[in-house]
Amino acid sequence: MKKIQKCKRGITLIALVITIVVLLILAGVSIAMLTGENGLLNEATTAKTSTEIGEEKEKVELSAVKAMGDDKRGEITEENLDKELTNYIGKRDVDYELSGTGPFTVKYTNSGRKYIVNKDGRVEEYIPVNGKYYDTDTDIKIGEYPVTIPGGATISNIPGEYESVEDGLVIYITNGEEIKDWNADTNSNGILDVQEKYDQFVWIPVDKETAIIEEGKEIKGSTDTEKYTSLKNYVSNITSPTNGPSKYPMAIKKADGKYSGILYNFKEENGVVTVTPLDNITSSTYREPGVVSDDLSNSDITEESMQEEYKTMIEKVEKQGGFWVGRYETSNMSKCTVIKGTDNIKSVTWYTMYKGQKAYKNAKLTNSETTSSMIWGSQWDQIMIWMREVKNEVNTTNGQYYVTNSIGMGNYGTGDSDTSTSDPVETGKREEYKVKNIYDLAGNVQEWTLEVRNTRYRHLRGGDHIDNNEKYTKASYREYGFPSRGQGHNLGTRVTLY
Repeated sequence: MKKIQKCKRGITLIALVITIVVLLILAGVSIAMLTGENGLLNEATTAKTSTEIGEEKEKVELSAVKAMGDDKRGEITEENLDKELTNYIGKRDVDYELSGTGPFTVKYTNSGRKYIVNKDGRVEEYIPVNGKYYDTDTDIKIGEYPVTIPGGATISNIPGEYESVEDGLVIYITNGEEIKDWNADTNSNGILDVQEKYDQFVWIPVDKETAIIEEGKEIKGSTDTEKYTSLKNYVSNITSPTNGPSKYPMAIKKADGKYSGILYNFKEENGVVTVTPLDNITSSTYREPGVVSDDLSNSDITEESMQEEYKTMIEKVEKQGGFWVGRYETSNMSKCTVIKGTDNIKSVTWYTMYKGQKAYKNAKLTNSETTSSMIWGSQWDQIMIWMREVKNEVNTTNGQYYVTNSIGMGNYGTGDSDTSTSDPVETGKREEYKVKNIYDLAGNVQEWTLEVRNTRYRHLRGGDHIDNNEKYTKASYREYGFPSRGQGHNLGTRVTLY
């Protein structure tokens, strides 16, 4: 019998290595398919999250529609919205939180997600932007309000400074520098390090549709008197929201294409703040843009240059839906704050401040198309309109509202509590002098504007630390002075961006 011999063959080392490599590759591919950025697990999680957001948003939308139906005028009120949210979501402060005065913010307790309910019933998911840096000029929306973030700015990450436009949206000019700890104290006054290190601005919303009105359209008449009467009638019919963009116009575009700023007077009557346009159509007492006699020694300030600067401002504000205002008072731009002792602002003229603030953009915002400027009178008045419903909870002797009675909410007549004299304080030092995240609009130092009075003066706003009577102690107050004179230590100004 023949013996049949079988050959026994094993796997070679190379084949084993190849097999292992192939298995590892297949395993990697499988894991990637499951856990990668577009993996099955992540896709499933994303789909689950999207479904949850859709369901949450739908409940808020249904609540908003029902709330509008509950009101005779079709408006959404907190009471009606709360009632409908209770029907669709559950118990307030247990299943959801409701905040705001319109637009409203609805926050789900379990998921932590927020939704913005706009006045027209639209519902949007709230996308947090706190602490976000913008390298170039970027248009975003905070709730229902458009906001233009200048390149080089970071939105605040401090609670109370980023949640809404209505309460005061704050940006810090960081130019890309990373802020590792937003809440680190830096001195005995409790001032945060970021608030001493970086310049800050607050967004002032302005309604795009009504920022500019036109002769022959909203403003009619063949004489100046008829035009002013038309303006008063137009303003008297405005229903402007107590929060959000002001519908009070900022400027008139005249038949020749030039602009004239609309300036306002603020008066409290029977517990209501009335807003009335000043007569800068038939009178030259209050006007902008314009020049004064002292400007003759400054060849770069002419009627044409002022008109061009105002045109740039108002057209940008109309396009963007608002502008940025400096959070703090400034002086000769060598410091960001007004320092007690006042050596840095003594004898500084309007012209020094004007030129310094025009140069601010090139010095601090090189990645932005933003324009920097001393504040215009019509911008100051838009801030006052935006703040007109803020009540004075400190002192009601001369009125109930901040814009008409700022006693206790601004440095008037008493100065710093740790001194025996009436001195200005470091701007931003006192929290009680902050309104909607802006410091010292009332009192401390009077603030120069570009607004003109007659042919010799420019206007100052807000009063100062020397004032202590009813006439001067309000944030809307107007004073006037010669711009060529450095009048001691009670004058400053405020920069704007647009």
